[in-house]
Amino acid sequence: MTIQELKNKLSIIEVLNHYNIKIDKNNRTQCPFHDDKSPSMQIYPKTNTYCCFSSNCSAGTGDQIEFIQKMEACSKHIALKKAHELIGSSVLLSSKLADEMISKLANEKEKTMEEIFSELQEQLKQSSEAIYYLQSRNLNYDKIEVGYNPITKPIIKDLKNCIVFPLRDKENKIVSFYGRSIINNSDQRHFYLKDRAGIFPNYPKAETEKLIITEAIIDAATLIMNDELLIINGIKPSIIACFGTNGLNEEIKNVMQELPKLNEIIFAFDNDEAGNKAVEKYTEQLKIDNGQLIISKIIVPENEDVNSTAISHDENIFNHLLHERKTLYPQTTPKANESSNLSIFQSSNSPQSTITLNCSNPEQLQYNTDELFITLLGGISLQNLDRLRVTVYMRRNPHVNAAYSIRQNIDLYQDDLVEKFIRRSAEKLEISTSLISKAIAELTEELEQYRLQQIENKKVKTNKRKELTAIEKQAAINYLSKAGLMQRTLDDLGKTGIVGEELNRLVMYLVMTSRKRETPINILSLGSSGIGKTHLQEKVSECIPEEDKLEITVMSENAFYYFGQEELKHKLLLIEDLDGAESVLYPLRELQSKKKLSKTVTLKDSKGNLKTITVMVEGPISVSGCTTRENVYEDNANRSFLIYIDESKEQDLKVMAYQRLLSAGMINKTEEKEQQEQFKNQQRILRSIKVRNPFAPQLCIPESILKPRRTNAHYLEFIEAITFYHQYQREVKIDNYTGEKYIETNLEDIEWANKLMAEILIRKADELTGACRNFFEKLKIYLQKEKKEAFYSKALRSHLRMSSSTLNRYLIELCKNGYLKITGGNKYKTGFEYLVNDYEEYNKLKQGITGILDDMLKQIKEKKYPSIPTVSHKQNGILKPISPKGLKAVSQ
Repeated sequence: MTIQELKNKLSIIEVLNHYNIKIDKNNRTQCPFHDDKSPSMQIYPKTNTYCCFSSNCSAGTGDQIEFIQKMEACSKHIALKKAHELIGSSVLLSSKLADEMISKLANEKEKTMEEIFSELQEQLKQSSEAIYYLQSRNLNYDKIEVGYNPITKPIIKDLKNCIVFPLRDKENKIVSFYGRSIINNSDQRHFYLKDRAGIFPNYPKAETEKLIITEAIIDAATLIMNDELLIINGIKPSIIACFGTNGLNEEIKNVMQELPKLNEIIFAFDNDEAGNKAVEKYTEQLKIDNGQLIISKIIVPENEDVNSTAISHDENIFNHLLHERKTLYPQTTPKANESSNLSIFQSSNSPQSTITLNCSNPEQLQYNTDELFITLLGGISLQNLDRLRVTVYMRRNPHVNAAYSIRQNIDLYQDDLVEKFIRRSAEKLEISTSLISKAIAELTEELEQYRLQQIENKKVKTNKRKELTAIEKQAAINYLSKAGLMQRTLDDLGKTGIVGEELNRLVMYLVMTSRKRETPINILSLGSSGIGKTHLQEKVSECIPEEDKLEITVMSENAFYYFGQEELKHKLLLIEDLDGAESVLYPLRELQSKKKLSKTVTLKDSKGNLKTITVMVEGPISVSGCTTRENVYEDNANRSFLIYIDESKEQDLKVMAYQRLLSAGMINKTEEKEQQEQFKNQQRILRSIKVRNPFAPQLCIPESILKPRRTNAHYLEFIEAITFYHQYQREVKIDNYTGEKYIETNLEDIEWANKLMAEILIRKADELTGACRNFFEKLKIYLQKEKKEAFYSKALRSHLRMSSSTLNRYLIELCKNGYLKITGGNKYKTGFEYLVNDYEEYNKLKQGITGILDDMLKQIKEKKYPSIPTVSHKQNGILKPISPKGLKAVSQ
């Protein structure tokens, strides 16, 4: 016996078994020639060789003889003798070992099928011809299991140049393949392996209730592409494919028998003579096998199949066809709308509907006719409507040879170039110029419509003003007309999901309401991070109509100049964080103060000449923003009301209690939404009207206010905003001299303004920032509670749980303004010792301001002031009043 004959008779597996070396399912084992904790030796049963991949081992690569030589540590001659002995004993293998080997070989075969399909999938990705074929059938290889067997160096000899689909068994393992030729469109276009078995795409799940059976595998793949739309009463049907009209084999019938919950079979065969006869035949068979099943069929257009229907119709067609399916058993009366469905299909089969632009992939627009496949690579540009530049990939239909194709970048609005392209295409594709010319003309019209539609879709959808019904309008008027409007508004704002913040939420709502006036108010919410500034702004703004507000997270530097001239007029601008709008703070301030923005820019006209134009954006606007950095945005703060978010423990408990109820489902969100809609309707009926305050000459803000000029204007504007909100309760008067209509402020408006603005005016009069003031008041309470006069920063930081940098910043500000003084200690060891100068300074400030406001209101109530008359300039002199005789009142 020669050495080669010896090797042929003795396998590497037998050698390993002799030495009790086991291999795993991947044919790997721990190397016996070195200390191996993880399998590093690979066994190759087909070639009877081994290889150790460990860098710590010198075994390397060898065959079964070399393996014996290394295991026995002997010469090659002795190893050959040992191999002879193993051949003699191999016939005595136990039946158990034989079974293990048979099982291993079976697993190896399964592994090979999976590996083959992986290679086929890789081949598909590398073949543009195969990909184009799938695209022409409206299939996407990313969504379905499909591969390609090339004509050169085929992986499977019997399936050359075929799109390949795997067939799986009950254990979901690939057991065979189906091939569909991408060239041969004659009768020899379907190919299978010998001893065909398995189902495409796989065996249905046991809980399947409805099963769709298609005539062909490509039809099943088409439905899988759109399976998210295939829902019947909340149930998603399973899909399997027959192998043609005579391909409902025993394996498929057994599958149906093994589905315990199956109640309906839905055929999706071709709507031709052969397909309809097959459905009738199988219906009769299934009636006998299982009379409890409902049997129905999807009616595709005449002489069409599932795949061709997907190509020529919108993706929603299958959802429509599924719900309009025809029941075959048990018999039912025809549906009233069956005739209408037929007319739909008849119109769909007309040339106008089959030749349509496929826009499912904007980067590869497809336009197919009976003679041509046209793909626009890269889509089309939505800019420059005076040109239509595209990259055309045109090929014959059917695509028989890659030579019958052409690619060209062309502007379809260049008539001369298009004409040359048509002639060149006709020569290369061997098709008449009239067919190509017609296709290009129709394609151009489709592209124009598509481009206009895309441009329209990309436009920002502006919120249209809602038209109130008579009932909604009357309900809003009734709400605004009843007494106690301010208190009811305060209470009802709490029903919209706003927790606590009673005064702040009412102030913010009135400020946002002022956007409809010629002098709107702005507001800034201040507080530490995560305390609820943005949440309060968001919840209050939900009571403002969508068409009257604009929400901004981040804005670029010149963003304001690109709004339409009146696009921002009387709008509420919501800024979540001023940090996000830092680049536009200057134009924002100008828009707040001057109520308009202008910018002069240079542009070229159609002749290339430079000219200067002025871009104008008109206000007024009301701005609501949030920030943690009061000092950084001081210029914006001067133009706004400043409200400080409640950071008390009581507010924390309220918010957390609401969150728990919300999580438990105990908050009625529907009622909150309804309350918000009522506020929106009330806002919609507020009309622009002038407000006059006859008590304005007697209203003086306290002298302790640090910046009295703007604060005085804010105070008066807030009173006018309250009056404006009460317009349905006030008499409308007309100034006969100017013809102006107006309503007047009353004492109740001033009383509410004093109540709501007291805290704001106190903050305006305070030298300290809001955060520093809150810290200082907590410090006073802590010292009084602990009965201490002086303190060290280290002990205070431990008690208040505050970072050292924040604490130092507050202490520096308090020392700088004289609220604290250093009485001892040092900078390096113990730190400084601090003493509070005055514990009552803030109470005095609050009492002073509230006292002044109360006294001022009391004095006005004790006297009767006439309505303030209109005034006008007389030459260059002082303002002189016009006679009150020119004033009269009218009923609203």
